[in-house]
Amino acid sequence: MLFLQYGVDEHGALIDIGQVRRGQTTVRCPYCGGLLIARKGEQVAHHFAHRAETCNPASRDMHELALPAYDNFNLHLPGRVVKALHTWAQSPDAADKTALENHQLLAWNDFKGRSGSYELTKTGKMVLGELSLNLFNQFQEPLIRTRHTELEQKARQARQTVDFETYLTDLRLYRAQLCRILTATLYFLKIGDGELYKIGVTTRSVAERVVEITSELRPHVGDVTISVLGSWEARGNVEFYFKHRYRTQQTPIGNLTEYFTFGDVKPVLADLRRMKAKQLDALEREVATQQRSDLEREIIGEQIEAKRRAAISVGLQQAAAKGTHIGRPKGSDSAEKVLAKAYAEPVRMALEAGYSLRDVAQLANVSLATVQKVKAALGERASATSLSVLTLADLPDTTDPQALLDFCAAQAGAVRWQRWAGGSCHETQEGVFVFNAADLAEMLYLGGTPLELRETLLDWLNTGKDHPLRRLRLTVGERRMLLRFQRWQLYNAALTVRERSITNKLVRKQLVQADLLTESFSLRGFLHNASKRLILEKIRSVVGCIFVKGQRVGYVRVSS
Repeated sequence: MLFLQYGVDEHGALIDIGQVRRGQTTVRCPYCGGLLIARKGEQVAHHFAHRAETCNPASRDMHELALPAYDNFNLHLPGRVVKALHTWAQSPDAADKTALENHQLLAWNDFKGRSGSYELTKTGKMVLGELSLNLFNQFQEPLIRTRHTELEQKARQARQTVDFETYLTDLRLYRAQLCRILTATLYFLKIGDGELYKIGVTTRSVAERVVEITSELRPHVGDVTISVLGSWEARGNVEFYFKHRYRTQQTPIGNLTEYFTFGDVKPVLADLRRMKAKQLDALEREVATQQRSDLEREIIGEQIEAKRRAAISVGLQQAAAKGTHIGRPKGSDSAEKVLAKAYAEPVRMALEAGYSLRDVAQLANVSLATVQKVKAALGERASATSLSVLTLADLPDTTDPQALLDFCAAQAGAVRWQRWAGGSCHETQEGVFVFNAADLAEMLYLGGTPLELRETLLDWLNTGKDHPLRRLRLTVGERRMLLRFQRWQLYNAALTVRERSITNKLVRKQLVQADLLTESFSLRGFLHNASKRLILEKIRSVVGCIFVKGQRVGYVRVSS
């Protein structure tokens, strides 16, 4: 059963059992809120008990909640194993070495003796009290941090369960115990001129504690002189292990158990003085100053944020009821200001790739309203650009690829051209035109009749808004499947039902071809017309190119 060492007062602060008088108190259980009684007898460790029936959380056998290796040095090992360890200490040959090895109390050392021998591990030495105080600290401190991490993880995992408050209280009580030993100072005193010594801890000055000890000892030994042989801050964890290690020299005085008789105190002092000065890490400083845990701070932050959102929601409703405008003044952000913001570029590139507005919002990690604002700004800037328009009469009356490319090159030397992308125009350049064979191949395949081809090229040159592939009205799923076909050949058996449905649509649109013999699909090679073969061999990269951010661009002529 878990003995409650802490209750909570009316302000929710944790109260240690040492802070209250014996008997009924106003302190309440940290788990259920029931009133507690302070039990301070001589047989059992001082603790709180419920006035009424004990609640379930306080009834648990929870040794995990206690500080590891603090006041129980058997580490909750089975009784037979502890007995075997003591047997090994007296007579190694008579002990069950297998059980001791399985519990990591004993280990084989090849370099001990002539042919190797068993020796105690640090755990085994600690159970027997043979581990020095300095090594005990090194052994215990990682265990304390590990248990804190485990309790915090349990509470995190129970966030959405009915047991969350129980696990959170477990973490708070554990941190309270840790705070107690980190804020305590260990002291070692010599009592009188004889061989009597005292070990203890205090959260006040050692001088104040010496005055109290003098008063406590007066009924037993009269007035004595007390000398302070040493003190160690933040070493409250050592007191009980010291009693365990030197238990054979323990000399109780009445009900006072912290007194020892040492004929030669020098080895004991050396053992104490080998302890390194305690340097608190970040977690220990946080606990020692009674700060909230990371989990508690997260919860408080979420509660504050929830209140803030609720207040905003109420304010918006009240403003709407009064007819007050909400948000920035209309027209306060110009198109240039919007497009100059950091989020505009990823939104623009995603729009170029042909994604839907919702997909763009998800890809660019912005709201749908932001996507709409950027799209409107792009359209506003495109409409403000001054373009000189070519007509059908300006185009050569031919479908020969080379003749069309020569015409485009001639246009580049005559006027200024401006880079376009997604319907917007920017980056004015002199005498530059990068309308290549791959672009033209796409038009030759999708253009249809010569007149339709020339109209497509005309639209492309003048505005860049009428992309040939958009005439196919490809869905987002179809475009993504085209990207997959661009990279590798896909087999029918490897496709899901939905992927087969999309592939069949691409086959009907003559973008994907089916091989009935191998039951596979691949991107069309578009080599069916010998006169187009030289330029159509680039069509595979063209189909995928429009989906690559920032790579698919054209140039439109602007007024000089």
